Amino acid sequence: MKRILLTKAFVLILITLNNSCGVRMGQKKVLASEIEQIKNTFAPDKRTALFNIEVLDGPSGFTLIGETNLPRAIDSLEAVLSEKGIVATNEVNVLPADNLEGMTKAVINISAANLRSNPKHSAELATQATLGTVVNVLKKEGDWYLIQTPDKYLAWVDPGGIQLMNNAEITAWKSSEKIIYTNTYGHAFSSIDAENRISDIVAGSILKLVGSDESHFKIAFPDGRQAYISKDEAQEYETWLSSLDYTANSLIETSKTLM
Repeated sequence: MKRILLTKAFVLILITLNNSCGVRMGQKKVLASEIEQIKNTFAPDKRTALFNIEVLDGPSGFTLIGETNLPRAIDSLEAVLSEKGIVATNEVNVLPADNLEGMTKAVINISAANLRSNPKHSAELATQATLGTVVNVLKKEGDWYLIQTPDKYLAWVDPGGIQLMNNAEITAWKSSEKIIYTNTYGHAFSSIDAENRISDIVAGSILKLVGSDESHFKIAFPDGRQAYISKDEAQEYETWLSSLDYTANSLIETSKTLM
């Protein structure tokens, strides 16, 4: 009799465990499906949005791990899981990373920065950004920084290509008077005599305006270096902006100068 009772109890335990496993497997499938749907909604293009989330199934339950730069996507995922009654511990890193210590902005500090698809010089070229472009900094890996450009592209840049800034510094940079380089290619010099080159410059480069005389702009780079640029090769940014010509003929003529 005792053996029969023990056998029945063992069978009941197996049934309970099997049902529990079935429920858990079902929830894990739903969880994976919801993550995929949220990714397709908020981050359909991995070049412009980061949403790398996985599910760990451990003794204490489900845990969400990974990283994203889309806090609204995480909020949406948590709301869906709550609605479906699925409990999962959220350990997702929402970028920008804490170890950046507030340096979550940067300005491109060279004439044209090559932005890579992975944190190494041999990686595929993802895009480029010109001098003076403001970017968001998301995290650091080794000596490389993951950044997001104004047109939303995600890419890696080495430290020589950017000047890191905090919120106060980037606000000061954005509010300062600027010039834009309008020649196709040229240089900034240490003096109006054009003896020593400070840097090369390409069309579209934006620099801080420090002062000017009849023939030259005195400018500052994002890292504070100062130099001179001929007024024949640049314009005050606001003046240039107000005089833009968007006609087809103007665009064609501009494109021809880049051939």
